[in-house]
Amino acid sequence: MRGETLASLSVAHGYDLSAFSKALKRPWPAVEMIIATFLDLAPKHIWPSRYDTAGRPLRRPSNGRRMADARLRQKSRAA
Repeated sequence: MRGETLASLSVAHGYDLSAFSKALKRPWPAVEMIIATFLDLAPKHIWPSRYDTAGRPLRRPSNGRRMADARLRQKSRAA
């Protein structure tokens, strides 16, 4: 385990050099599972806000939906 970096782990699993570091900021269940397995932990213990109590990834609305919701909230506050 020592000496491994996210970049080396990413490349070893066939991903782009920066893919695993992106998973630290944005949900990416497939990559999160690889990182968690490497650390011998469950993904829900590393990213509790991204998983339900059973360990299933939470579904998040697409960015377009979040943006639409934000615009509606902004319009209702202005009214």
